Amino acid sequence: MTQRLRLGNTEYAFAFDLTNGIRLANLENLRSGRGYLRDPRYASFGNPFTIELLGGNGCYDLLHSSRAFRVEEAQLAEEEDHQVLRVRARCTRAPLVVSLRVEVPSTGPASYWDLELENVGSEPVRGRLIFPRLAGVCVAEDLTAQTACLPMQVGGIRRRFAAEDPNPLVYPYYYVQEPWSTYAAPFAMPLMDLLSSDEDEGLFIAVLDPDVRRHVLVLTTIGEPPAGLMEVRRQLELAAGERLVLPRVAIGVHMGGWHVAVDAYREWVGDRLDPRDIPRWFREAVALYGVGGIGGGGAYLAYGPGPQGMVRRYRGPLDTEISSFDELPTLLRKARAMGTDVLYLWDYWEGEPETGMPPYWNKGDYVPRSDLGGPEAFRRGIGAVHSAGGRVLVYVEGFIIWKNSRLGQERGQAMALCDEHGAYYEEYQNNWSLCPADEAWQQCLTDICVRLVRDYDVDGIFLDSYGAQRHHTCYNRLHSHWPETDIWNKGLSEIIARVRSAIRWVKPDAVVVTESTSDLLLPVEDGSCDGSLVWAAAYHRGQLLGSPLKYGFPGANVFTNGYTLAHLNQVFALGLNLAVGPAWEEHAGYIRTLVEAKRRLADSLIYGRILPPLHANAPEVVATAFEGARSAVIAATNTGSLEASAAIRLPAEWEGSRWHAVVGAGDARVTAADGLISLVLAPGELQVWEREG
Repeated sequence: MTQRLRLGNTEYAFAFDLTNGIRLANLENLRSGRGYLRDPRYASFGNPFTIELLGGNGCYDLLHSSRAFRVEEAQLAEEEDHQVLRVRARCTRAPLVVSLRVEVPSTGPASYWDLELENVGSEPVRGRLIFPRLAGVCVAEDLTAQTACLPMQVGGIRRRFAAEDPNPLVYPYYYVQEPWSTYAAPFAMPLMDLLSSDEDEGLFIAVLDPDVRRHVLVLTTIGEPPAGLMEVRRQLELAAGERLVLPRVAIGVHMGGWHVAVDAYREWVGDRLDPRDIPRWFREAVALYGVGGIGGGGAYLAYGPGPQGMVRRYRGPLDTEISSFDELPTLLRKARAMGTDVLYLWDYWEGEPETGMPPYWNKGDYVPRSDLGGPEAFRRGIGAVHSAGGRVLVYVEGFIIWKNSRLGQERGQAMALCDEHGAYYEEYQNNWSLCPADEAWQQCLTDICVRLVRDYDVDGIFLDSYGAQRHHTCYNRLHSHWPETDIWNKGLSEIIARVRSAIRWVKPDAVVVTESTSDLLLPVEDGSCDGSLVWAAAYHRGQLLGSPLKYGFPGANVFTNGYTLAHLNQVFALGLNLAVGPAWEEHAGYIRTLVEAKRRLADSLIYGRILPPLHANAPEVVATAFEGARSAVIAATNTGSLEASAAIRLPAEWEGSRWHAVVGAGDARVTAADGLISLVLAPGELQVWEREG
């Protein structure tokens, strides 16, 4: 049997050593001449997969593919215009047999990897399966100078990836211990790309699962420079005799920026995950005006900065903004000062007397507050907003219910998530954490949302936690999904779709908005209200340098913000929508200018496509090009703290094009020459340019 094999195409080459197992000996970008597996200090170096097998003593046995497996069969063959490597290997320390298939097309950046695992023993096996695993990776000379593309719901581009913090994926108050994160929260696509410092070559991993609702744990851990680790991890449970076929994985070696990886993923996905059936009024809303204090979820749950930051940012509860629901039209007038007709309300429901907590905490019953006039005043206030041409979205929590609420006392425990030991999750104190895959909760949540639309004529439901809450397994034997336990993504997709369908029977243009989003939720929701710029502050460091999700799925209807007006400019420059409220009143006139400009340029900025990121010779300048059926727009912003002069390279077909300023730069005009336009931007400034002719 041949022990060393090499396969590849004009873009890349892989070398395998099958002498003592399955070892990936080399991964080379043929166009740049750079090998990417550079640091053999990793124990997992060269292992395309590892099984962490859970033993009876509670410890894990690490079964590396190059050490704990012996190859029984290996074949490299030409099939049509592809090279295909097939390897079958048997574990030397556990009753496991693996079959690995690697397919290399004759052209293109992507290779395709398939893995099957079979338990040939008489007892079940449990643990974790890591596939693929690329250890000791370095795309440039120095890992700390590399760029990472880890698509989050809003951003996900990070330059100098490991320069300062060892675990840059860790949210400030999420995932405190582990340098990993889950798909579909906060990762919005099952994709990662590691790029050189000048972002002109890279290495990506994408999970190509036809059923995107299945659970995938995506991990990227950065080790000591100059090398890193890219991997995808899943829970493993195999009964005796059971065979597991993993979703196909693409490993890509490419020239060009992170958009190449997103393009490759989108080519495989096609249009099946595209947003669909979003009512026109909500596609063109452009901004939400949210009121109710600090607990609105997503972009309305962004703390700080500073000890008084949450109050300064969102002011107080709803009863500090209005004294009666009959005053809702006053909030509409404030929203219109910022250019939007859409109100988003939370903290509108009645409290409970037992705990003495403010009404906001009583999630579950959603009966309009009596101190603001109760149900009749709520109905009148919404009717008055409608008469004035406005719309109203209301909050409903999808993940938790307060244990002292009527619903929590009567049915909460039966619908709650259980861990494998039978203990109930309590992600938030004194709240039941609910299972989205359970039929009982799916119906209950649907009934709550239908009642709010039917009885009060609200225009949409904001489902908090969905799209932002990390993955949970569920072992509650009372639930309809039992014995399946890995149900989170599947249940999430189902319950959102169910609520959306039900409320549209009552009101055909009603919408469902989630706290955050991912590609798997786009087809079943109408929008999201994400807070990634703030939640992942340690990762983004105040700079949105790109939005892979918005680039890959231009129809994604994402509303977000940041701490400052400069952050809001970054949001706009990437094509995202604005989440605003009372704390933004000092900027109301400017925000209205942005909202009205986006509506006027809807052909490009709302309904158009987003071109690959425009390169600027000033790295702190982020520029995005939008192209519609009749127009084209460039939005550029300075994410730095100093004035920036930037030469921005345009697509070749735009040579000689003339542009006039729509936002910023007064009434200036520029002409593309030698493929470039030159802009000068103040710190934090946004400029929007429309193509003439």
